[in-house]
Amino acid sequence: MTKLNHRVLLLLAFAYLLTLACIAFWPTEVDRPINGTLRHAIRWLHAHGMPSFIRYKTLEFTANIALFAPLGYVFAAVWARKWWHPVLIGFAVSCVIEVGQALLLPNRHASSLDIVANTLGAAVGAGIFVVARRLTTLQPTAIPLSGRPRDGEQDDGS
Repeated sequence: MTKLNHRVLLLLAFAYLLTLACIAFWPTEVDRPINGTLRHAIRWLHAHGMPSFIRYKTLEFTANIALFAPLGYVFAAVWARKWWHPVLIGFAVSCVIEVGQALLLPNRHASSLDIVANTLGAAVGAGIFVVARRLTTLQPTAIPLSGRPRDGEQDDGS
């Protein structure tokens, strides 16, 4: 990674962490203003074919995974030497958030399920980085299109 790419990634990481902190420590639930509309939309979607097992809690869990995937990706790209380092960081950040909400924000509800979803999100992000890095570092195998050996190569007779 070039120095410029590294700096850009660090700047994006800082902006992401600032946004995450605002979401995590907002004094009330972030979706409170649209909660009624969101629940109405879910009921409408159920009436029009969305599976009934997809409920508000399912969407919230999935949103937490999506919220923490960038954290896993960025820490895997910038700092981590092992794939599980970003997962551990995601777990630690999530624990700090949930404890902070429990102790400091009376209108927020700390949840162990959020810790699970957030940690899973960090794992997903780290996994995406690991797979993307492996795919971009694979060396393509040179296979002659004609099926004949190239100049200087020997034909094995098959």
